[in-house]
Parts: sequence; C-alpha cells; structure tokens
Amino acid sequence: MPDDRKRCPRCAKRGEDTSGDNLVWLDENEFWRCFACGYTEDTEGVPRKKKKKKAAEIPENLIQVVSWKEKGIKSDTLLSWGVFGLYDRPDKWNGTLVFPHKGLDGPLTGIQYRNTTTPEKKFRYVGKVEFFGLHMFDKKTHTEVILWEGATDRMSGWEEDPFKLHLGVPGVNNIETCIQQNAMFLRSFDRIYIAFDNDTAGREWADFAAEMLPVYKTRIVSWPDKVKDFNELHQKKPGQLQFHLSNSHPVQGDYLVTGETLQSSFEEYALEQSKHEGFDTGFEKLNELIGGQLDRGEVLTIVGETGTGKSTFTANVAYNVATLNNTRVLWVGTEMLHNLMLRKFLEIHLEKRIRRIPRSGLDVNDEELGEALAFLTNKFVFFNNIVPSFDVVEEAMITAIHQYDVGLIVVDVLQDIDSDFSEWREGTKIMQQLVALSQGDYEDRRPPVAIILVSHTIGNDGDPITTARIRGGGAVKQKSTCIVAFEGKVSKTERILSLLKKSRMNDSDSNDVVEVLYDQRKRRYREEVPEPHREGGRRRSRRRVGVRGDKNPPRE
Repeated sequence: MPDDRKRCPRCAKRGEDTSGDNLVWLDENEFWRCFACGYTEDTEGVPRKKKKKKAAEIPENLIQVVSWKEKGIKSDTLLSWGVFGLYDRPDKWNGTLVFPHKGLDGPLTGIQYRNTTTPEKKFRYVGKVEFFGLHMFDKKTHTEVILWEGATDRMSGWEEDPFKLHLGVPGVNNIETCIQQNAMFLRSFDRIYIAFDNDTAGREWADFAAEMLPVYKTRIVSWPDKVKDFNELHQKKPGQLQFHLSNSHPVQGDYLVTGETLQSSFEEYALEQSKHEGFDTGFEKLNELIGGQLDRGEVLTIVGETGTGKSTFTANVAYNVATLNNTRVLWVGTEMLHNLMLRKFLEIHLEKRIRRIPRSGLDVNDEELGEALAFLTNKFVFFNNIVPSFDVVEEAMITAIHQYDVGLIVVDVLQDIDSDFSEWREGTKIMQQLVALSQGDYEDRRPPVAIILVSHTIGNDGDPITTARIRGGGAVKQKSTCIVAFEGKVSKTERILSLLKKSRMNDSDSNDVVEVLYDQRKRRYREEVPEPHREGGRRRSRRRVGVRGDKNPPRE
C-alpha cells in the first residue's frame, strides 16, 4: 500500500494550498482522491476518468413504512412525501428509507437512500442532485418557502405547517448547486426562510446560502440553545415552528445602515479621510484630468494596447507617488517578477538605462547606486508571484497595508490577476473586492488606499480606445471609479491621455486631451507646456507632458 497522503497535482497547478498533502489513498477503492477538488488517480499516478452517474430508477422492492419512530415522523407524512422503505423479503422492512427527488414538472431526478438501523447517518445518492420537495410545489397556495438541511427537519416542519413549501438539500455540500439550479424559482417567493441545524457548521452554511438569495426576501431561523435541529424541537415541544419563523432575523439587517449607526459610521469615515491626503502623481495635467489628485479610495484604470508603454507610464506615476508623497507603493506584477521591476525603477530613479549587469553583479558599493537601492527598497513592496489567484493577491494586499503602510497599490496587468477573471461573474466579484479594499475597513483599522489598474484592450489595434474596448468589459467599466485611455503609435514617442470615465472621488472639470512624450535616454515621462500658437487663424493651446527624446518608444 502507498503512503496515506501526497500532494494533489491539480490543486498545485491551480496555485491552491497543498501543504496538507490533500491527496488521500482510499483502501476500499484502491485509488487516490483529493477531497478539496475531487481529483482522482490510480496507483501509477494516471488520472481516473469520471464515471457517468447512473440514472435514477424507483426500486421494485418497496414497502410502506408504518412510521419513523426514532424521529417521530408519522406514516401519513412519509406517504405524502412519497417516502417508502426497502424490504429483503415480503412485508419485512430492512431499515432503509427511499427518498425520491423529483423536478418541478414531476420527473424523477434522483433517489436518496438512508439506513436508519445505525446510530450514525449513512446516505447514498443516485442521479442528479436536486432539492427534495420540489414535487410538492403548488403555485396557488405556496407563497413562502423553507429551506431545510435534513430530511427529518423538512418532514417535521411540514407536519406543523403544510401550507408552506418545504425543500431539503441532499447534503450541505450541494447547497450552492441546488440554489443556482433553482435561482429564478426561489426568487418568485414572497419569503425565503433558511432553517438549518443549530450548530457551527449549520450557521455557517445558512450564511453561505443567504449570500446567494435576495436579501430583502430572505430570513434566517434560529433554534433554542441545546437543541440541535428542528426535528429534535418538534419531538420535545411540538407547535413551535410559527413562533421561530416570526422571530427569524432578516439578512438585510447586516447590509442596511440608518439612524445613529449611519451617523456614527460617517463620522468615523470623515475622521479617517482627514488623516490621509491624496497623492500628487507628479504630472500636473494628469492631476487635473482625474480631478486634482489621486485620492485614497480611487480605483483608476489605465487602459491601452499592448506595446504602447502603459506599464512604463504607470511605473513613472508610481515612482512619483512614492517620491513626492509620504507613502509606500505595492506593485503587483503579473508580467515581471520583483527583480525585473526593481531594475526598471532603478532606471527611472537614476535617469539612465542599465544595459547589462556584469557577471560580478551590480557594484552595490557605488555610492549613487547604493543610495538608489536604499531609497527604492524603502518605498516599494513587490508581490512575488507571477501566476497568482486573487485570494492570494488580496491577502498580500491587506498584509502590505497593515505591515508596510502602503498607500498606493498598482496591478499590472489586471486581466492576469486571476485565471478566472475572464468569466463575467468572477471578474465582477474581483473588481468589487478591489473597490472595497480601496475604501478601507475602519473596524479592521485598515486605512483607505488608492489603486491603479493597468488594463489590456480588445478589438483592432489602432482603433480609438473606448470603454467598449476594455478587456473584461462591464466588470471593469462599472467598478472602476476613474478610467483613462493611453493611446499612441508603437513607432512614435508621443502618447495621448484621455478621460473615458470621470472620477467619482473628484469630478473633473477638465476635458482636455493630454499629450505625453517619453525620453528614452532618461527613462522618464516629463511635463512640458509649450506656449500657445496660431493654427488656421485660431488660437489653440496644446498641452504636453514629457520632453522630446529618441524615437524609440517605451515598451511594457
């Protein structure tokens, strides 16, 4: 027999935690299985193909069960729900109950078998995972629904209130699947009650289920102390369901703020904002474009085509923020690891190109280089993972804010921050988490920060950049608090900055299109405002940021 545990290759590939050696050897099946992701392989390390689930069929050897005495469930209840027992010989029940799971329109979708002869719960499920009780739905009478964790709870609840729809989950691990499959159906009810077990796991699963349901319709039911679930309460003191439903707590209580709580929250917000000033980007016209300064709480997206130098420009902005403001910068790079980015910042600081590092290494004893390294390593923090998942990135961001007093976070490139970002649901979730992170958490004593996101485009190169060309689409457009387009021909040094979305933090009065020039020799974008000149008989001013340099454009 092989060792009991080893590292799961699928979890490792996804960048998930494998420190617990989550691939477990199963003697009875003689194969490896990961209980985190479901991956299986044989003794030689060859992945096993998933077997197709058997279609559910009602067994022929069924018998009507008189009652389920241990749980106090009556025979009429079992019969109404279509629950029968299995028999080994005529008229002899073997202790196994059969729960048929049917869809809304009546067809059989799955069967759950439960052995009632053992103290511990023993289940077996055949067919498609689905709520138990959908076949009991009556459109004319059911306006409220109760979600239960166990078969005994839902049937006990039905005995006390048959005028509500009672749905049970075939195992709490299937909560997400069941709710997603019936999302529109559940939203049609006037009230949704979540009545899970009264233990830590049950309360956690109840909160998880509530997050996927309409908050204004959903309520969570609590049971008395020392009562594990409703079936136990039903046997000890029947007739208590209506009382606990009426005393259930609304989910929206955690989301709505009003009265003294609202006033107190705003006072804390105003006090925290007064402690932190906005950031000077080092570019006067860029400051005007985004409303005067880069404020904490701002999520600024800079969007441009590949190869136009948007990463280099953003690095210049980050360097200026670190230099001109009393703050540190966290750089989350998905294209360059920390050493390459530090080299780029060294070039910006020294205003010269580091063409080649000799075999002996950089001369750290060189006074100019030593000072530059000391300054930059004190001002910058780098995320050191080129293929991250956002959960890891978010944890690193929060740590950097708490431990290193980071005031600006730069993500280069946004679309590579998580392998699932391209999926609309996941992209929206990540953007919302970034917005929440930028605004701080006063209870956690985490101050607000500014965030700059570097974004790719879609469509034909050379076409004007609009919000429709942002890769990630609506998720980035809707959640970014400010969006600036970065345009220009790859063969030229001129770049154009234009405002695609005005800042929500500071409503800019400037509609200018700002031209920037890159100095290849000094590795810098600089600001320059030439004198107004006449063109076509009309007086027109052109604003430029930068100085004329070589004709070699900056590269990302």
